[in-house]
This record gives sequence, structure tokens and C-alpha cells, in this order.
Amino acid sequence: PADLRPGIRQHGPGDPGHRHSQAEAPLQGPGPGHSGQHGLSLPYASVYNGTWTWDEFFRYCAAVSDINGSTDTRIYSYSTQYAAPYTPANVFYSCGGTFVNSRAGTTPKIAFSQDNSAQANVVSRLFTDLHRNRDTENGLNQFYTGQSMFLLDRLYLMSWIPSCEDDWGILPMPKLNEEQKDYVSLTDESALFFAMQKNTVNAETASLVLSAMNAASYGILTDAYIDLALRDMLRDNDSANMLEIIAHSRTYDFALAFGPANDSLVYATVGGMRDLADGSKFSSICSRISEANNQLASKYPAN
Repeated sequence: PADLRPGIRQHGPGDPGHRHSQAEAPLQGPGPGHSGQHGLSLPYASVYNGTWTWDEFFRYCAAVSDINGSTDTRIYSYSTQYAAPYTPANVFYSCGGTFVNSRAGTTPKIAFSQDNSAQANVVSRLFTDLHRNRDTENGLNQFYTGQSMFLLDRLYLMSWIPSCEDDWGILPMPKLNEEQKDYVSLTDESALFFAMQKNTVNAETASLVLSAMNAASYGILTDAYIDLALRDMLRDNDSANMLEIIAHSRTYDFALAFGPANDSLVYATVGGMRDLADGSKFSSICSRISEANNQLASKYPAN
């Protein structure tokens, strides 16, 4: 499944007001009605109405200052751990950015430019948040013990926290703005895919068989996964709806699949986003595009 998804902790007691909708049903809202302390609730309603943006995420992060000023326990705005090396790339993608355009019969080519400064600014803003947790070795535990409002990490971690004392829920990665059509979740670098050599005999037949298998299993596997999560892990039906959104907004990028064999490609894309998070200017990241494109053209010429 998708690489990074934020889960937000709901502070304070109260009935979260779960709705008993089916996971495969159309999105239903509003989400939990309990506002919690400081007027913060699980933002399912924002997801449903298309207003779950990074600005909204940062509004929650800013509230941490008030929470820390009125309680004995200090909390972080967000933590990450297992997906930490890919967090910058996932944020860039969630804002509608793309690393590589790759289509059958064409040479892959870097897809972003200086025109993507809005997406880059979100990455920079996230990693300059004053209340973020810089300890990526213990991010999961600090979320589990109530020390972090958000956890940006891989979906499988939800199977590790079903007994968490505080209420929590699954959310898709926020959008850049309300005008962005879809929520986007970038699958991680370990996702499986099938490939064949270009000179394979009967390649078209093999491709059709794989396509048929994928088409036949897609809905079945997705539904089974959500049903399992709802039965054994999730706290509410809204989270199941969030998984449905994530499942239908997954995307993958050539840079993740072929990056290990192309150092210039990694340097310009995933590595570039890490450097951006560490304070590099986006213009310096874009200066790497030409070299990456030259490497792609030499290794993957068009048919």
C-alpha cells in the first residue's frame, strides 16, 4: 500500500460518534463529532469534503503550542520513523508533484521543474516546523504513548498499535490545496511489479495475462485488506473509508523502481527531496535535472 499516511491522535475523552458505514460504500461524513481538547477532532470531515490540505495539517501542528502550554505533557506535531527517508518524496507527490514521466515506447524524463515551487515549499515547511519530532528512531513509540499528534509512516504500522490508549485514525496524505482533484499516496520502494525483457517471445500474450490477473484480483484484494484492518486494527469505520481513498489514490514512480541503478536519477528526485528537507534550495535541486535526463536517455532509449 501507500508509503506515508498520517494518523492523527484524538486528545481528550468522549464518544467519537462512529458511523457504521460499509468500507466499500461511497465516502460518508461527517466523521467523529467529538471535538476533543482545544477544538481538535479527527479531521475526517475535511477529507470527505475535499479540504484536507497541507495548510489544514499545519493548522493542527500549530495548535501543539497551545496544548503544550496548558498541559504537563509536551507533545510533538508529527513523528515519522520507518518511512523517514522517503517522507520528503511522499510529501512532494501528495501535492501533485511527479518525478519521472515514463510511458511505453518513450524515454523516461524528469517531470518536475522550477514550476513546482509550490510543492517544494510544502516539503520545506514541513521540515522547519518547530514542533516536529526530530528523533526518527522512536517516532512510532512516541505516537503510541501520546507524545505526537501525527505519525507519518507506512500503513502496516497500524497493526502494531491496536491497543493504543488514545483514539487514532487513518488519513490520506493532504493535498496541496482544495483545487487539487485527488489525494495522492506514493507507494514505497519495496512494492512488487512485473517486468519482462523487451525481446521476450510472446510478450504481448504475457502482458495480457498479467493484466487480466490484476484486473480480476484488484477489487477482491482491496476489499479483503480493508475488512481485515477494520476487524483487527482500526477504531472506527471512517478509517476504513480513508483506506478506501488511499487504495484508489496509490501511485508509483519510475524513480523508485529504477533509482538504485541510476545515481543521477536518485540525486535529482528522492535524494533531491531529502536535501530540500535539509535546507537546500529548490533551484539547486532543479539544476540536477539535465544530468538525470542524460542518464535516462542513454540507458532507456525510446523504441
